[in-house]
Amino acid sequence: MYLKCGGQQWAEAVDLDLAMAVVKYCMDSRVDGAILVFLPGFDDIVQMRDKINNETWPLRRPVIFTLHSQMNSFDQQKVFDAVGQNERKVILSTNIAEASLTIDDVVFVVDCGKVKEKTYDHTSRISQLKDVCLHAKMFAPENMTVKQFLQMAPEPPVADAVDKSMDFLE
Repeated sequence: MYLKCGGQQWAEAVDLDLAMAVVKYCMDSRVDGAILVFLPGFDDIVQMRDKINNETWPLRRPVIFTLHSQMNSFDQQKVFDAVGQNERKVILSTNIAEASLTIDDVVFVVDCGKVKEKTYDHTSRISQLKDVCLHAKMFAPENMTVKQFLQMAPEPPVADAVDKSMDFLE
């Protein structure tokens, strides 16, 4: 299957052509149920959605759902809805669905084998720290600091590390 889709080098990026070939194979299956495709980021999800939408589907029409950490929970709830008889649910997701959701009708899983993780190196002070602070500020109540909001997390960062990071950003 990989040679048929003209795959990309593993180290370069997600091979969306290969993922699409696997989705096509699953779409043609007589087995009922949803297809869950794990992709590393929002851009990959959008590109894969476009590939699926631009394809002609002779047997069943795909009904595409996207799951990403920045989507609101109302949109994420739609993934649990049933689809019609001549349709198949296709869920394009980052690893958010791996740990936080159980979707009962999934029978096919396509894992692209890549994830995006944000890390912070205290030594070099290099990270996506600005993004983290902006997101924290966006979701925190108006009367709460970024530090206070981060301390409410299930696994909060060390308070000293937050202080040093905030000092660095200022």
